[in-house]
Amino acid sequence: MEETKEKVGFFRRLGIAIARPREYGKLANQSIGNTVGTFFIVTLIQVAFLMVLITLLFNFVTGIADKYIPQIPEFTITNGQLTTESKEPLIYKTEGNEMLFILDANIAVSELQTQYANEIFGSGEYMIIAKDGLTMREGTTTQTLYFDKIVNDVYTKSNLIEFYDVYIKGFFKTVFLISMFIFLTIFIFVGKLIGGLIFGVLGLIVASMQNKKLSFAKLFNIAMYAGVTTTLMFLLGGFMFFFVPMWTGAKLVIITLYIIFAIKGIPSDEEKNSNVVQ
Repeated sequence: MEETKEKVGFFRRLGIAIARPREYGKLANQSIGNTVGTFFIVTLIQVAFLMVLITLLFNFVTGIADKYIPQIPEFTITNGQLTTESKEPLIYKTEGNEMLFILDANIAVSELQTQYANEIFGSGEYMIIAKDGLTMREGTTTQTLYFDKIVNDVYTKSNLIEFYDVYIKGFFKTVFLISMFIFLTIFIFVGKLIGGLIFGVLGLIVASMQNKKLSFAKLFNIAMYAGVTTTLMFLLGGFMFFFVPMWTGAKLVIITLYIIFAIKGIPSDEEKNSNVVQ
């Protein structure tokens, strides 16, 4: 006699997953296709939330650029040489010296390390523009680019502003956000499925310790729904949990506890079969 599978609505499934681990039997009995579909929807909700945060962060960065790009003095790059309307070097650094920016069209790149040794030594990341190129450090990587290698024609401040408005704030932003949406959807969804398989194996061990025999399909369903609470915590906390010490460990503990209590409240397949009236 086949086991009856109770139909459980989407939001009710999530409610049981979060607040009623002893009712996980209703979730364990759902089909694999139902569970996979449910978590594809959960993934889309999670990705939509992340995309809002990413868009806000992108707009914050471009907002800073909108403020400072107009303050860049008029310049022209011709034949690999930079000239500006101001002969005085422009120096900007953030509080704490995490970021340093210098524009000095009076010296060559080869002279930067000597001319601005103190500023470079005391800073984190930096970008320094000289008359024939620029040098920048990001993390532990330092890179030098020469204008005669990257600029084939005359390049001015108006060209920079046009490039920024059309490509960075327009084309690049659109492509970047679409690419991020696709990448995050695939990455998170596949991650959930792999997590379900891994924690399903943990479910086998827990069930064995409780002397219960459950099909792996049921344990996979349990493992998938056991992660809903940590997903909700992540959504409510935003990126905060990236900076919470031992968050990954805490997440694993929470999911494991849900699996233990869920399996404890589910009769084994053998128990169900013994209760079937022929």
